[in-house]
Amino acid sequence: KAVEAGPSITLVVPSGVLAIREPPSVAMLGRKAARRHTLYIDTIEMGARVRVSIVPAAKTGSGDLDKVDMEKLQSRTGALLFSLENIDYGRLCLCKNGGPPFDPFRLSGADLEQVCGYLSGGWSHTLGANPSSWIRLSVRAEPCLALEASLGPSPGRGVFEPLVSDVSLMEDCDKPQCCQYCASVPVVGFEAIDRGNDSGISAM
Repeated sequence: KAVEAGPSITLVVPSGVLAIREPPSVAMLGRKAARRHTLYIDTIEMGARVRVSIVPAAKTGSGDLDKVDMEKLQSRTGALLFSLENIDYGRLCLCKNGGPPFDPFRLSGADLEQVCGYLSGGWSHTLGANPSSWIRLSVRAEPCLALEASLGPSPGRGVFEPLVSDVSLMEDCDKPQCCQYCASVPVVGFEAIDRGNDSGISAM
């Protein structure tokens, strides 16, 4: 009960961020897909969480749990107990969510300064080198309006020009592969959009 209900501090240790490397294009995202949902996931922060607390020593001669009770505690809560230097009344309790295993040789019998140094140094560096042990810490969502804006101007604001009947007469670089608005095929024409002194042409 002391492990699960006692006061504790949760350390959030970020190690990496998953993000969209390049802005989306019509080759990978259609306008219909951009309008399907209000928000899209822009970045995901990955890492681990560690709950740190001091729990009362067990009512045994040494103050430690026996092997069977320790295995039961770890199986039920995931917590590990370590003795601390100059602190006989309690035990250091660590419960992690994500991340590599703790090194008992670095923690058992250490003082609080050494524990903090290990968690912020050696263990966090090992965490960064083991992305398979990361968990999701947070997610940032952005409006899909920004995603749709990256696809270019919205359709319907220009003049429609039908595609030439014989597409083989067009240069390879000019042949449209799919609609630039919904990514569908076949392409039947172009929309010429007036942009002041410039004009844009989009396949439709």
